[in-house]
Amino acid sequence: MIIGFSYQDERPKYLFEHPKEGESRRYQVEHINGYLTAAPDVFVEKRAKPLCEVVPMVAGGKPTEGGNLLLWQEEKDELVAKEPAAEKWIRPFSMGAEFINGKPRYCLWLVDCPPPELAHLPLVLERVRRVKEMRQSSAKAATRKKADTPWLFDEIRPPQGDNYIAVPAVSSERRKYVPIGFVDNGMIPGNKLFFIPNAGLYEFGVLTSQFHNAWMRAVAGRLEMRYNYGNTTVYNTFIWPDPTPEQKRAI
Repeated sequence: MIIGFSYQDERPKYLFEHPKEGESRRYQVEHINGYLTAAPDVFVEKRAKPLCEVVPMVAGGKPTEGGNLLLWQEEKDELVAKEPAAEKWIRPFSMGAEFINGKPRYCLWLVDCPPPELAHLPLVLERVRRVKEMRQSSAKAATRKKADTPWLFDEIRPPQGDNYIAVPAVSSERRKYVPIGFVDNGMIPGNKLFFIPNAGLYEFGVLTSQFHNAWMRAVAGRLEMRYNYGNTTVYNTFIWPDPTPEQKRAI
């Protein structure tokens, strides 16, 4: 939080820390940079590709479906009870909040659904029709264009491989770690959940290290005070270690 600033080089300058417990502290410093630290003016710019030779982190797909292709547990159960054939086209789905809280959510994933089969699913077709109407009424030209394929997500980015590491975009600043985890049930990630396909325990160990989380706290965006993790700003700019085989096993 910025308390005050000036066009002039005003002195003295202060940084404040407010721990959850104990008294707040004030430090007099010579300089405050854009990251609100007593350090030189160095800016970390986002990168399209990782700085190091690592598996890329990808953002999940954006649904833009007006609540028609996404299903909470009760909605999924009701749809399957009325239209059992629809279950074949339902996949687990998650944004960042559901992933952190372990709240089940699902989606109609109709990427490979043949039109004749979709035609025999009237309740699913009704949901697709509502997606079309919602997109057609959008003020954004790109969204209106997506009305031509209302049975699909706005962005289609299904993870490849048998598993991936999921990283929520937004998490609480009270956490020492961004809560990440392995996914192996075919879950479709939404646009608030990043994923690293076919990543293993080494990648998991580095990402949960305090070294990586300290980097995240320094350069990530914020929603209020919550961490807003970014693949282009945090993951792609992070300098990974170059471990020996023994060190890699330890990680």
